[in-house]
Amino acid sequence: MKLETLISKFHGKCVFCGKKVDISLHQSHEDSPTRDHFIPLSNGGSRAGKNVVLSCRGCNNRKGNMDPRLILYAWLKISPE
Repeated sequence: MKLETLISKFHGKCVFCGKKVDISLHQSHEDSPTRDHFIPLSNGGSRAGKNVVLSCRGCNNRKGNMDPRLILYAWLKISPE
């Protein structure tokens, strides 16, 4: 899926932190837009468009291959119990 399509679909905001991404920034900048497989391929996620989301580079790097259902627990240190 094209990055421009994801920006339009997600109103230019990272699905994880809600921050507005900036397409004019260098690709290595934390606020630059990236494509992310919501369920990582390494965890059985598909390459289908429904599994691709818009993420800022910072969140995409922090998420890595983490299962998105665990992000609140890991990033916000919420106990799963």
